[in-house]
Amino acid sequence: MKSVKGGYEFVLVDAETRARTPAFDPQKLAAALWLATGQKAVYDLEVDTSLLSPRECALRIVSHVQSGSPADAFDQIRRRRGAQES
Repeated sequence: MKSVKGGYEFVLVDAETRARTPAFDPQKLAAALWLATGQKAVYDLEVDTSLLSPRECALRIVSHVQSGSPADAFDQIRRRRGAQES
């Protein structure tokens, strides 16, 4: 593992040939994570942190909580899981 801009790079080293290769393909990992989580995601509220400041995100969260909007994302996930297990 070595430190690189933005984080760490993990490499596999073949002891016999001393060849170094990336431990994983970041693009394939991102695609797999998106398929596993993002595609079926259910949220009570979404905020775009790439467009909003931390304060704006916090204000939207507070406003949503104070509005009394139903928080049913966990119930939706439970129903989905129950339907998949049947």
